Amino acid sequence: MLQRGRPELGLPAYRWDVMRASAATGGSAARQAGVALFDLFRVDHVVGLFRSWIFPRDGRAPHFDPPEKLAQLAQAEPCFRPS
Repeated sequence: MLQRGRPELGLPAYRWDVMRASAATGGSAARQAGVALFDLFRVDHVVGLFRSWIFPRDGRAPHFDPPEKLAQLAQAEPCFRPS
C-alpha cells in the first residue's frame, strides 16, 4: 500500500546491467515492442531511462541509480538510437 509522503511502491529496481547486455546483442525486446505499440511516452517514464530513484532493501538510504550525471546520460543514450 502506498504511504503518504513516501513514493515507495515495492517494485524491484531495473537490472540495467542485464538490459545493457540485451541491447548489445541486438536491442531490447521490450523497447522494440514499446516503440511498435506507442507513439508517445510519458516524460516521467523517459526520465526513468536516465536514472531511477531506488529504495535498497539492504538498509542503505534511497538514492538515484546511477548517481552521477555522466553515467545517467551514458545509460539512456542507447535507448534513443534507432533499431
